[in-house]
Amino acid sequence: MGLKDLPEKAYIPLGRRGMEAFRLRECMKCGNEKEDDLQLLDRQDVTEKEGKNLLNIKTYKIKCNKCGTIYKIIIKSLYVEEQTEENRLVSAVHYWENGEEQWLGVF
Repeated sequence: MGLKDLPEKAYIPLGRRGMEAFRLRECMKCGNEKEDDLQLLDRQDVTEKEGKNLLNIKTYKIKCNKCGTIYKIIIKSLYVEEQTEENRLVSAVHYWENGEEQWLGVF
């Protein structure tokens, strides 16, 4: 398994100043940008129906071989009626470490 399925970047909204891109394929703890040092331990893809909408949750469990941190990148995408790109309302990116989940941005 590799990180090729994980989007390269996401965006943090800056209010009226637009958005700033940040890389998802780097260690969220130490900032290591070498993809070869990041090991994908597990990947889950679950879709749940919520009324007419679909919620797709992709979870990537990653280990940085440089600092030893294990964390998860969680992408939650909401779709209207069917799971196609044109029906995607929003995709939110979350970071999980040590039992705490934090919102990072969107893409």
